[in-house]
Amino acid sequence: MRGWLGWLAAFAVLAVLVLLLADDERAPQVDAPRPVQQRPTSQPGLAPGATSREEDPPRPQEAGEPTTNRPAIASQRPQVALHLEVQNEQGTPLPGSRIECEADVSRMPTLPARMHWVELGTTDDAGVLAIDRKTIRNPLPVRIHHPGYVTTVVQLTRGEPRVVQLPPGRALDGDVSEHGSEAPVVGAVVRAFDPIAEGPYAIEVGTPATTGPGGQFRIEGLPDVPGLLLVATKEPWRPGRAYFQDSWPEALHLRMGGAFRIEGHVTTPRGDPAVDVAVWLLPARIVGAVANRLPWFSVPRASEVWAIGREPTVLGPEGAYAFEGVDPEEPWIVLVAREHTVLVRSKTFTLDPDATAKRVDLVLPAPATVRVRIEDDEGTPIRGVPINLMSPRGRHPIPDREALPFEDGATVFHDVAPGRWEVQAFPEGSRSLHEDVDVGPGDDVRVRLVLASGERLEGTVVYANGRPAIAAAVAWYRGSVHASGETDDEGRFALTGLPAVAGTVEVRVGFNSMRFVERAFENGWDGAEERGYRSSMRLEDVTPGATPLRIVVGRRGTVRGRLAGGWRGRARLHTYSRTVSGGGPLDVEPDGSFHLGAPDPPEGALFVLEHPDGRRAYFQVPELASGADFDVGTVHFGVVGEWRGVVRDPEGVPIRGARIALTERWFEGASTHSDERGVFRFSDLPPRPVWVRLEVPGQPTSFDVVELAGPVTQRDLQIQRAGTLRCGVLAADGTPLSAGELMVRWNAHHPLDADLDDHRFLVRWPGGDARDFLLAPGRWRVTAWASGRREPSAEATVEIRAEQTTEVTLTLPGD
Repeated sequence: MRGWLGWLAAFAVLAVLVLLLADDERAPQVDAPRPVQQRPTSQPGLAPGATSREEDPPRPQEAGEPTTNRPAIASQRPQVALHLEVQNEQGTPLPGSRIECEADVSRMPTLPARMHWVELGTTDDAGVLAIDRKTIRNPLPVRIHHPGYVTTVVQLTRGEPRVVQLPPGRALDGDVSEHGSEAPVVGAVVRAFDPIAEGPYAIEVGTPATTGPGGQFRIEGLPDVPGLLLVATKEPWRPGRAYFQDSWPEALHLRMGGAFRIEGHVTTPRGDPAVDVAVWLLPARIVGAVANRLPWFSVPRASEVWAIGREPTVLGPEGAYAFEGVDPEEPWIVLVAREHTVLVRSKTFTLDPDATAKRVDLVLPAPATVRVRIEDDEGTPIRGVPINLMSPRGRHPIPDREALPFEDGATVFHDVAPGRWEVQAFPEGSRSLHEDVDVGPGDDVRVRLVLASGERLEGTVVYANGRPAIAAAVAWYRGSVHASGETDDEGRFALTGLPAVAGTVEVRVGFNSMRFVERAFENGWDGAEERGYRSSMRLEDVTPGATPLRIVVGRRGTVRGRLAGGWRGRARLHTYSRTVSGGGPLDVEPDGSFHLGAPDPPEGALFVLEHPDGRRAYFQVPELASGADFDVGTVHFGVVGEWRGVVRDPEGVPIRGARIALTERWFEGASTHSDERGVFRFSDLPPRPVWVRLEVPGQPTSFDVVELAGPVTQRDLQIQRAGTLRCGVLAADGTPLSAGELMVRWNAHHPLDADLDDHRFLVRWPGGDARDFLLAPGRWRVTAWASGRREPSAEATVEIRAEQTTEVTLTLPGD
């Protein structure tokens, strides 16, 4: 009974802290540092079990994963109607726009399994749709259709009016017929997909169409992209497909799959029927485009289902599967996955037109066992270290870390799929450990990781009032090397096994840490004296082994300002900096004044204040000293401008299908493609410089900076002639490196946003002679390391010039 009372008291302390912090200042909700695609990530060194590495490619941020520096109070946002206003790019309302919302199948079990969007309503004469339905989840993805305009997906939030401007769209005509007889198919649903689109909803484009009496269809609302995949379906399942690339056809002809069938069994190595696996049938030509989406769907959405060909099929009691209505002219691949790991895939195959079925039986590889032993420098095994197993096939599922068996001093992972895995271990207070292992079918692999030897970094974290910052997370990191720990009741910390090089120290005060709550309860501390202090600190160029650190957590400053005209109400505030981004409501006083907490961690940031009618005000805040107040003066809600231009090749010829991306994340719809005349257009841009990334098929990515000014900016973009980087890698003894990895990244820095730094690519180094890379002119950074290792590494910065070859040789240092 006493234990339960202790926990209740601890939670009561946490609740008090939350209320105190929430009342202290109107600080915007802030997201964690931008994650990367394909893997769950966290800021280096701050969370045990983090899986990010510096060379990981970026992935788009997904809904539901932001964290906050401070606890948020849900009741601060009023539960009022959803409000959506639809306009064209000139700001003219679009009445009669049809709005659909995403169907949450888990909450609507009566819906068909493949249903994705359901009707929500249409806009009125003012182009507005307002709904107050308490059962609608928040935020709510909606899809907007209007004839002649691109079908667009946005997210609505209750209590926050949203204005959406639709760009003009394209239409495509075609027909659907039966395979063999060529008889027209009536009532088939035709959908369009952009397999290379980014984001969970962008892959399906346009407004679905239904074929008429002659099998004809006209699908509208399509974006002007180089190529699309069109899929026609009709129950029973008989999909037909058509692809086009580079140039838009006048019409497309789709043939239904007919009576062709792919069937088979999936069995274990002992011949027993496989259970708890899903079977996918994928068109081979788009496997590369959707591979990074598989098998990460936990519940397949309709947009994903139609694009990849079939939803995953769960095996029957005998391990049998079957796919009906398969196109005999399409190359296929069968793939079997369990949770987040691909287990086995077939070779690419085609169907015999003279046969009605194709049998593809698959045998799962024998599962392996991986035993990971973490030892200190005396050989004593260490328990409780978070461990991840990562692979190109996915992440090994670890549903309950506490339930993992621990035998003979090692953590045991069962049912590991064969292949190459990276073992990642995160011992608290010490440098993280990594090792690549090759796992064969049925293997029993033993991995021994020893706490790294090296320098020690120690110190204390205290508040400016002298009280220790208990349970604060402390991390030191440099590139992919990091270590993390936590302060004790005296505010002391120690990190070991670090290299004697300068790195970054980051501290986060643990107001939302359960350990913090427990210690606060034990010490009878309510946190009242520490209200208003910063929740994080960052120190650059800290070399382990030096004098112990004394880190003082100062008070958080305040940003104040006023809106011209004395507007009063609730605006939407967006915050952007190099490490955090987020948003939340901001109340403006009757005289137009507002105040909010300074950026935390302290750094320069851009703030965007959005009026309910869509107008925006922009202001910047520099890095502020501890406790400093900053007055931004009077800011104005204003009409933003647009940018028009043409993409041209080095000879000045317009290019169709070039992708232009603005790297500042505070723009809605920050990328577009040039049309058949090479023309592109952005709207809703503030008058400020923007970083531009230009991607053209067959050409290296290039970068530019464009200064936007006035209501309309006219500025063309021209593809630069590529240069060549010839890179060689030597081992420490001077011989050519036999195998390793090489990362090449654009060496640029933006004061507010880190997207440009994230443009990188990672390649396997085959060993031997130098390798050539075609790169856009500019400064690039090259990093190399040996296969299966993260350190030591070698790095160089090179200047690439157009139509010239730049040679560089990297030599790895010794251990």
